Amino acid sequence: MISKAKVLKWPIALFAAIALVCVFCIPQDADAVSETGRKNYKLMNGVTESTVNVVGTNKSNMIVHIIRVQKGANVSVKVGYKNYYYKNSTAAGRLKRKWSSKTWAWSPVTTHVKEYESTKDKVGKVIAAASMDYLANKGRPTGKVVMEGRTLSNSTAEDYFAVLKSGQYTIRSGKTSTSDVSEAVGGGSTHITPKKRLVKGGKIMVSKGSAKEPRQAIGYTANQDLVIVNVDGRDPTSVGATTYDLAMIMKQQGCVEAINMDGGGSAAFYTKRSSDKSIQHRNIAGDGLIRNIASSIMIVKNSKASTQKVTGKATVSMKSSKTGLVKSKSGVYSYKIGGKKQTGLHMINGHAYMFNDKGNGITRTIKLGKHKYKFKKGRLASCSDKKAGVVKMGYCGAASGGRNIIYAVHSKDRVMNLGINPLVKRNGKMKNWKSNPVNLPWYADRAKIKTINFGSGMVNVGNYFMYVSINKIFDGSKMPKGALTKISFPKTMKTIGNSAFLNKPNIKNLVFPASVKTIGTKAFAYSGKGYMKFNTKKPPTIKGKAFISTKCSKFIVKDTAAWKKYVKAKKLKKRGFKRTVKYAK
Repeated sequence: MISKAKVLKWPIALFAAIALVCVFCIPQDADAVSETGRKNYKLMNGVTESTVNVVGTNKSNMIVHIIRVQKGANVSVKVGYKNYYYKNSTAAGRLKRKWSSKTWAWSPVTTHVKEYESTKDKVGKVIAAASMDYLANKGRPTGKVVMEGRTLSNSTAEDYFAVLKSGQYTIRSGKTSTSDVSEAVGGGSTHITPKKRLVKGGKIMVSKGSAKEPRQAIGYTANQDLVIVNVDGRDPTSVGATTYDLAMIMKQQGCVEAINMDGGGSAAFYTKRSSDKSIQHRNIAGDGLIRNIASSIMIVKNSKASTQKVTGKATVSMKSSKTGLVKSKSGVYSYKIGGKKQTGLHMINGHAYMFNDKGNGITRTIKLGKHKYKFKKGRLASCSDKKAGVVKMGYCGAASGGRNIIYAVHSKDRVMNLGINPLVKRNGKMKNWKSNPVNLPWYADRAKIKTINFGSGMVNVGNYFMYVSINKIFDGSKMPKGALTKISFPKTMKTIGNSAFLNKPNIKNLVFPASVKTIGTKAFAYSGKGYMKFNTKKPPTIKGKAFISTKCSKFIVKDTAAWKKYVKAKKLKKRGFKRTVKYAK
């Protein structure tokens, strides 16, 4: 007979296990967006650019770009759109010019700037600019477009940011008339669930839980300071922000109203500092290339003097005592978030730091792939490859709170090395990466990587791991061919996800270890010349067109009955491979 005590032990143990999983595997949001470092650039009197390193919700590192236009600054705020402004034009001629559905077109922010500065009646040079609204059909923005008091798009689909004819800033419902508006762009409401502004009446209007992405927002303070914010994403140094992070940043900047603009790969942020001849691109391009976008906002420095007095704050800090990197007298770093010391790899101010289980920075050499990296008193100090150049490090992976895989990218030899985080294994299992870029090493120059080394103990390559989007909204409408020529898999590798290496690579002589059990559809599309070799005695599960458009010269497989049957049934051809098959002992 089983006692009541023994019966009760099972549900208690189960509850404890579930609680443990919840603590270690489910991301926990923190209610703080905290600054860890910054650089300020004065663009002109009353206009400041800031680049701020921030720790956001879920302990994520972000690089935030901020433009702050103080009330009374001698500037004009203009909306940009392709073909509205043109060389030697004047307002009278532009207002008479017909605008039809055929006029809408995609273009980069720099085109808007050049077109504006080519007019006869420009008020001055553009010192800052940023992409704004979402793309709709054939380049038409989703929301409103008002330029020089002329309403080009009167869409009610979104709220909109406006500069009124009185000079005041406002954010309104898309149903509100534009009769008193000088310049306006739509944004925000159609791409946030629930459909709300970021900040309204000084209160955050979005909930937690959205994906971390490159993001952009515009808003204003009670004092009518204009604030434009861009958050880098899909990079080791900055994983991106949730909409809640973005709303928190806007609120901390003092915004009483703020709206989310187009983010992801479309987010583009430009400024002209004192040493620049023209505006320069500042943010990390989320897709690796600068996209063509819909509308933009331009801050124009007026050439004529102003009698207005500049008021408001040039910069606003987001510092918090709950978050910080501390260096002791002995040179050892420690790091706290929410008052708790952190363990494992963390990106801080764009640099990689490694902390032990006491939260103290450690001197330790770890191996990722074929390279060794030395952390000295916490901070990454050197790499075994002296020719590596700048080494970017980051973490990815869906298991264990997204921090159980470390990767490093070398700028000069174009090598990526991956391995298991030696300090934060948590459950010790390597799960598949999700297709969500938050969990991928999606960095700005991923199309340039030539070699990928997977370290021992790694089990899965996730969906879209080195996938490069092939769409026509980039400058020149062409994506570069991937530079990838070599992949080394460890003996532990089991799964290669869908479209894992779909980036037009030129892979040569690829060898699959005997441990590989599954290869996803389009995993090796556009593979280069050479051979693909399987060390498995029987074919793994190969899905869809796994080798679509492959150009490798031959397939080398084991001389077994299972493989001969597979080839004879033309299953390799169905998977996209149509060339020579060679049997080896």
